[in-house]
Amino acid sequence: MLYGVTLSYDSDYAAQYNAVDTLDEYDLALAQDDFELSAPELRTDYKTVRGMDGALDVSDSPQGYPTFENRELKFKLFHRPPFMAWDIEELMALRTTFMARWQGRRVRITLPDDPTHYWVGRLSVGAQEPGDGFLHIEAVVYPYKLKNDVTSVTITDMTTSYKTYTLANEDRYVVPEITIAQDTTIQFLQGPLGVPPEIALELPSGETSATFKLPYTLLVEGTNQFQAKIAAAGTNSLVIAYREGTF
Repeated sequence: MLYGVTLSYDSDYAAQYNAVDTLDEYDLALAQDDFELSAPELRTDYKTVRGMDGALDVSDSPQGYPTFENRELKFKLFHRPPFMAWDIEELMALRTTFMARWQGRRVRITLPDDPTHYWVGRLSVGAQEPGDGFLHIEAVVYPYKLKNDVTSVTITDMTTSYKTYTLANEDRYVVPEITIAQDTTIQFLQGPLGVPPEIALELPSGETSATFKLPYTLLVEGTNQFQAKIAAAGTNSLVIAYREGTF
């Protein structure tokens, strides 16, 4: 069975309304036996100090988690049915059409082995050898593949005393967006550097909601617990939104 690759420009709007499947749009299928994805390479930073043995390892992020370099994604597309030698002119015309839309663009790439996630990065079409019936696609992509849909959790049962809640997260450490409807105090109960401090989130005067993105609200991989309480009985809503990612 033939499968295409889903492409869109890098925005939620484009992914929802303007994404194209290469098989439907161009009759170009993925060559599934010729696919390369480099491993996530740890980004390291060692500092030497005069008079000190060894070196200081300052590779981790300020929040205490490892970071990774971009990865190289390479795959080939071929025409359905495969081009024969005498079809190269037609393939070149198709290549020109494809490049006019996608060459050099920052795109989201969804592969058929995982339709719920996408890779994001700069796409280019590689060189074409004489008689070659494939389009050679290369992209430098973010180290994690990201979920198509943002994870959004709404909490409406907070009180003026702390209650504990749980969030699930994939491999990527991520800082969520937190939207409140009244003054709210929140504290995450784990982190790479230990338990972070309480954070008091205040609703601006005259506003009915406010959104915050703060480094101390970092989500680690797996299960995350946090506690939250509101300042006074009444409007009770807390929305936590984040995009998960995995290797």
